[in-house]
Amino acid sequence: MMIDYKNNRIDYGETLSPPVGFQLDFAVATTYSLDLFALLSIPVALFYSKNLDGKVSESRMDILDAIQKTSDKVKVYCQMGKIKVPKSFNKIVSFVDECVCEVAPSGEFTSFHPKVWVIKYSRKRGPSMFRVFVMSRNLTFDRSWDLSFYCEGFVGKSRIAKNQPLVDFVKYLTTHEGFVNSKSFLTELSKVEFEHDFKELDFHPMGLRKDSSPIPVSCENLLIVSPFVQSDALARWSVQTTGKKFLFSRLEELEKLDQKSLAGYNVYSFSDRIVDGEDYTDEGSEYEARTQNLHAKLFVCENTGLTSWFLGSANSTAAAIDRNVEFMVEFKSDQQNMKVDEVKKQLLGNDPNRVYFEPYQKTDRDTEASDDIEYEIRAAIHQLVSYAGNGGISGDCTISEIGADKYDITVSSEPSEAVKSKDFEITFSLYCRDEHRPFRPGKEETFMGVNLENLSPFLSWKLVHVPSGTEKEFITKMDISIPDGRKDAILRSIIRNKEKFFQFLQFLLGKEMAVTQFSDVAEKTEE
Repeated sequence: MMIDYKNNRIDYGETLSPPVGFQLDFAVATTYSLDLFALLSIPVALFYSKNLDGKVSESRMDILDAIQKTSDKVKVYCQMGKIKVPKSFNKIVSFVDECVCEVAPSGEFTSFHPKVWVIKYSRKRGPSMFRVFVMSRNLTFDRSWDLSFYCEGFVGKSRIAKNQPLVDFVKYLTTHEGFVNSKSFLTELSKVEFEHDFKELDFHPMGLRKDSSPIPVSCENLLIVSPFVQSDALARWSVQTTGKKFLFSRLEELEKLDQKSLAGYNVYSFSDRIVDGEDYTDEGSEYEARTQNLHAKLFVCENTGLTSWFLGSANSTAAAIDRNVEFMVEFKSDQQNMKVDEVKKQLLGNDPNRVYFEPYQKTDRDTEASDDIEYEIRAAIHQLVSYAGNGGISGDCTISEIGADKYDITVSSEPSEAVKSKDFEITFSLYCRDEHRPFRPGKEETFMGVNLENLSPFLSWKLVHVPSGTEKEFITKMDISIPDGRKDAILRSIIRNKEKFFQFLQFLLGKEMAVTQFSDVAEKTEE
């Protein structure tokens, strides 16, 4: 089975780690939203085969060692304004803040939305290896149900035409911010002979040019898995698909549609028992129950004996098809288990005690008002991050008179009417402090006496939509020069006592030992 909820699952720790005899050369990742603690997990997985879903909010020696080895070998591109504000400050994030590049979307209802990893592994002798992951999953600890695909191959001698769209996509990323040896990375990527079991395998970046959607509008049979759906996008396929049409989505999203747009589709909603599953299974757990909603994106188009799967980041929405930057992988096959009817059976399952999708039935939910508020907030956030991303905000770091190894951070902003609105209250703070101040374009704010080890280019923002009381929090990077010695100061703070120092040395020397986990999570205040 291609889709097997229990058995056919990707272990990211295993698949990210280098093959025997290889070492990480460089990794490029894209994500819509970003959790900084999840970012800390990437180097751990790349070196130690540990799953990305672990707890990394504590300073552990293995994490620290891996991050030091790989912080200059990873570049992560995310949508500006979509970095999650952590519940607690951790100075180790400073080891990877240079890895992050924010991409400002071109419009308030346009997104930088791809979820792709391209990883190069090298060895002392012989050609390099590349792995490519195309996913629906963001770089967060979200528990939603996603689909992922990966393939790998060795660098050959000649350029391969089918790799060019993937090369063009990575080249597009470098226009926002480059990385070390990107030219040779792209040259080798163009020559990789990817291994796969399909008749054809094609990479499809979307949004780099107009009319770039690879998903055909004319199919004999069609199956769509999409957590977010819009009526006009569904109509795209409805008119020209001559046979069966299946749609799998979230209940709350189906409720928002003009129900006429579902005519002709066999519609299924994701089961509430899966969404709220932890409420049923984890009662009494020390961890907070989290929802597990549908987040997978898949289009299965059946035509003339061949079936095409399009898997990746694009939803069945007008934004995804016409405006967003997205990435999909397509594979063609004549195998029976890839056909529309078989995929439908796999999604529905055959265990009456484990129902994943249910036939959709309209309820009486009213979502229009909340959507209007979300549109207002999204527009306001876009104005703010576009202003910040275009040089509207900068920082200056000067030695403080308060004490040794302390600095004053002055955040300056250019005058602007674009980010002013009576409907919104905007405050901001340094990532290392819970000291929010009103944001006033054209004014300076100085944060006094920041410890060297806590310096960071990250700003934490809070937007409050006054009429509704809705709050949104996120992080952005500012342009600031941070003094040398910050990372050394972080190391000193971690190993400042003898016990922790010897733990660190033993780990680096490869001694077999149980590495003690110890908390280094600080409150957002200075010592």
